Amino acid sequence: MHFPNKTRMKPADLKTMRRRAPRRAVAAIELAIALPMVMLFTLACADLGRVVHLKVALSNATRVAAEYGAMRKVTSINRDEWTAGIQQAFASDLYATAAFADIETTVVADTEEAEMGLYRVRVESQCAFVPAVDWPGIPSSIDLEASVVMLQLR
Repeated sequence: MHFPNKTRMKPADLKTMRRRAPRRAVAAIELAIALPMVMLFTLACADLGRVVHLKVALSNATRVAAEYGAMRKVTSINRDEWTAGIQQAFASDLYATAAFADIETTVVADTEEAEMGLYRVRVESQCAFVPAVDWPGIPSSIDLEASVVMLQLR
C-alpha cells in the first residue's frame, strides 16, 4: 500500500521561504512601536484608578463626618466645637490612607431644620486631583466633590 506524501513542498515554495527568512529585528521594531502605546495605556489606567480611589475615599470620609455631626447635638453654643469635630472626623478618615496625606481638602458642615424639630446635617467636601501625566485635552487639575445629608439623631 502506498500513500502519497501531501506535505512535500514544491521548489517555488522553498524559494519564497528563503526570501522571507532574513527578516532580522522585526520583533524588536514591532516592540519599539507597540511599547510606548502600552506604557501610555498603562499610565492612563493608573490615573483613572487613582481618581476613582480618591473619589471613593472622599465620599467615605464625608459620610464619616456626617455621621459624627448626626450623632452630636448642635446648638449655637457648641457650633464651633461641632464643626471642628466634623473636620477632625473627616481628616482622620481620609488621611488614614498614606496616599492622601498631602491632598488639600475643604469641608463645609451645616444644619437645616427638618420635620418634628430634628435637624439635617449636610457635609460637603471637595479636593483637587492632579493627574500623574499632563494629558492633552484633560485639565491639569480635576475638582472632586462629595456631599452627604443625614438626619440628626435625638
